[in-house]
Amino acid sequence: MVVENAHPAVKTPEEHAGIVTLLESRRIQPKHARRGTYLLSGLLYCGKCGYSLQFQPKPNGRTLVKKCQKTDTFGKCCGNRGIELEHVERAVIESLREHEAELLRTPI
Repeated sequence: MVVENAHPAVKTPEEHAGIVTLLESRRIQPKHARRGTYLLSGLLYCGKCGYSLQFQPKPNGRTLVKKCQKTDTFGKCCGNRGIELEHVERAVIESLREHEAELLRTPI
């Protein structure tokens, strides 16, 4: 049961809106994800070591997902090679389509 005005309010609706705005402004995201530079900014991580991957625009208009730059304590690179961003985006879209089809087949 919900009873309106059962006790004095702790904060006003205006104060609540100000607090929510302040908390949202303090969210920490990778720099490029905040700017929205690329569709997958802040979302791609190396499948071998879990390190965040970076993007590299090329003069021909294409964008590469750079090879993993993470080194272990012995100075050995991860070894995960880069790929064109277009291939990654295509794979993500295809995976989402398959997931959508699976959800549509599942009875509610």
